[in-house]
Amino acid sequence: MKKPEYPIVWHPSFFAVWGAFVLAAGYFGDLLYVAYVLTVLLVLISHEHAHASACIRNGVKIESIEFTYWGGLVSAAWEHDIAAYDIIVAGVKDTTIYAAGFTALLLFMQNYGHYFAQGLRFITIQESDYLWWVAQFTILMVISNVIPGTYHHKVYGPIRTDGWHAWHYREIRDELWNDGKVLSQIR
Repeated sequence: MKKPEYPIVWHPSFFAVWGAFVLAAGYFGDLLYVAYVLTVLLVLISHEHAHASACIRNGVKIESIEFTYWGGLVSAAWEHDIAAYDIIVAGVKDTTIYAAGFTALLLFMQNYGHYFAQGLRFITIQESDYLWWVAQFTILMVISNVIPGTYHHKVYGPIRTDGWHAWHYREIRDELWNDGKVLSQIR
């Protein structure tokens, strides 16, 4: 695996909060709770790397990817790029694939799993609960990324959800296109 050309910054708050979740899941629950928290982390990290992959595909230089207690942030100069909408939506597409996959797996295992185990119960209650909670989390993550909203951070300034960025970018792009300014920004 090749090392990325941009730094990936892991803030101590990321390890403190998510480490506490993993320890609490292991202490108060069992191994499936730990697996749930780790799956949530996988989805969060994959979401940000989907944005980064879209930046790389479209030739946008990435300054860094930062992970903190509240999630991740890809720092890149993509807002004035022609492919900005594709970069914004890449994270939502990635999370939607997880949501659809876990939901389909849950429904399939609950409805047709007994055919693969000679009529015995194929999936236990704990595994069903794990798939239920992961599917529910990914669906909520898709919804929360699509709903327009802005969070004003002290260091990073306004941080918009992917849905708000996509909506805002389309408005700016339409205004620039109508004014003829987009043609001057095309590489």
